[in-house]
Amino acid sequence: MRKAFLAMLLAAMPVPALAWGGTGHRYIGELAVRNFPKEIPAFLRTRLAAEEIGMMAQEPDISRNAGQPHDGDGDPGHFLDVSDDGSILGGPQLSALPETRRDYDTALRAVNSDEYKAGFLPYAIMDGWQQLVKDFALLRRDMAARKFAKTFAMTVEEKKFYARAQAVRQILTLRDLGVWAHYVGDASQPMHASVHYNGWGEGPNPEGFVVTPGLHAKFESDFVNANVKEREVAAALRPPSACGCTIQQHTQAYLAATQAQVITVYRLEKAGAFDAATPQAKAFTVAFLKGVRDYYDAMKGGPKRAEVIQICIKYTSLKDKALYEKMQWSYMDPNGEISLDGLRDQQDWYAKQGVVAKKADLNGMIDRRFLDYALQKLGRVDVKN
Repeated sequence: MRKAFLAMLLAAMPVPALAWGGTGHRYIGELAVRNFPKEIPAFLRTRLAAEEIGMMAQEPDISRNAGQPHDGDGDPGHFLDVSDDGSILGGPQLSALPETRRDYDTALRAVNSDEYKAGFLPYAIMDGWQQLVKDFALLRRDMAARKFAKTFAMTVEEKKFYARAQAVRQILTLRDLGVWAHYVGDASQPMHASVHYNGWGEGPNPEGFVVTPGLHAKFESDFVNANVKEREVAAALRPPSACGCTIQQHTQAYLAATQAQVITVYRLEKAGAFDAATPQAKAFTVAFLKGVRDYYDAMKGGPKRAEVIQICIKYTSLKDKALYEKMQWSYMDPNGEISLDGLRDQQDWYAKQGVVAKKADLNGMIDRRFLDYALQKLGRVDVKN
């Protein structure tokens, strides 16, 4: 009972949306390190380095929701809103981006947008690459200074300085590689390089793709976590190839190749490719519904009320036991049902207030597959009034 109830509580907690999810970003960071060529310094080609870079590749997402100005300045670095015509929201073309973020923002403001609305992912990639160029240059300096200390008649203090400098630079390089891996990973996710970043949205939709939000997380987190294995990604890796071009040209070409896959992702979604009901998902839904029923019975004064109250005290912010006997508990349907009539009433009210400009198709927003599976396993219960 306790595990089922905790599953219900965890499912109700808000979580941030993560690009590729932690799993995808870890794969990208770790597999890149495991395929480093021999000319990369040895300290970056260890198993520990791969694990640490894989962890740090998740950091730009983990550090979100820190507040302002942190989030407002950092979040747009994860995406680029490329329109179907290849422009950035009707402004500069992806194939011919301005050299600097300042000029990019100026070009966007000319079409009533800005870098914070459109995203500046390519500049996050270019900035990270330039930082790594500097990291490796300073690392070579420190390594050379130690190697030729005798030749340059360095003092003991000078030798200590360069030893410390090299140790610190190795830490910084490791960290900068991990962070850079995150943005490179973002740029490989088609919905991070498109105006259709979480449902097709408004505008022409000739193939009838899904318009309601939800595809972003379904694809990059839910589907990846349930179906994609690290060994499968490793087997699909291609060897790196030099383009003989600038980092800006390389970044533009990389993002263009990613953006070209947007239609493919939406066609796969339309065909149901991301909807596999995994055993883990089914088991979770059953556990969730069990937890809901324990809560419902406790709300009605059932035999496990005291136990449920103790769990609530431990895992929620309401710690006063006496309040649970005085307050009205939030209602949860023991059969997991959502009242469509109630949702329609709420939407109609917001529409009348002018808050909702266009009503959503509520029938298309509810997916009953997992609930129906859980009800088949557990059966329905009579709702007490």
